[in-house]
Amino acid sequence: MRVTNKVKADVTAALKRCMGIAEAKYGRKFAMPTVIYRKRGTVGGTANDARYEIDLNPILLMENLDVFIDRTVVHEFAHLVDGIMNPHTRETRIIRTRRGLRRSKRDIHGATWKNIMRLFGAPPSRCHSYDVTNSRVKNKQPRDHKWVCGCGRGEINLTAKKHARMMELATNGVLRDGTFGGWYARGHTYRRCGKYSHVATAPVARLLTQLLRSPRPSLGLLGRERSWTSVGPGTRLYRAEPS
Repeated sequence: MRVTNKVKADVTAALKRCMGIAEAKYGRKFAMPTVIYRKRGTVGGTANDARYEIDLNPILLMENLDVFIDRTVVHEFAHLVDGIMNPHTRETRIIRTRRGLRRSKRDIHGATWKNIMRLFGAPPSRCHSYDVTNSRVKNKQPRDHKWVCGCGRGEINLTAKKHARMMELATNGVLRDGTFGGWYARGHTYRRCGKYSHVATAPVARLLTQLLRSPRPSLGLLGRERSWTSVGPGTRLYRAEPS
């Protein structure tokens, strides 16, 4: 959907209003951020600190106009101001949890951002409530790639993009040395169930999953049970275990 020049002017006016408030509050100048209209799906907009850029969803913008400008545009500009004035909110650190070490999330919707939103006169809400019927992406990729965990009961179906990432992790040894960094079924983590293996692509995935789960395969693969493990793009290793 094309954004009209009048709407773009209204977005610019809202940004200038917030810039004036921020400059009076912090005693420094803020540049006008670059605004693009390429965001798709159900996300209203995003702010990029490195490029000092705001990406807005044109469909949600044109369907909600005043509410979108007063809330979402201000929301994203508040992120840019918060990143400049409070850079510590963009930092992460290693924390210890019951499941081991992990990296903490950035505090981008924390107290400092909420204060900036109140300063601009907007509610500090993290999510919007727009009707996303027309903006929802309908051509989602099929989840044709099935992976199973070591216990055989945790299954995930991945798109081609996530499957390629899992294959890359397997190629680099991440899936083999205990630091699983991909996707897994709820409750079936690497530590609990062992390494995830790529079974096959649909529609034969269901048949191969049944062969993996069966104590003695119904088709009788020479008296052996087979599990397929992907270790690289286009490569499969067959690990056969005597029944």
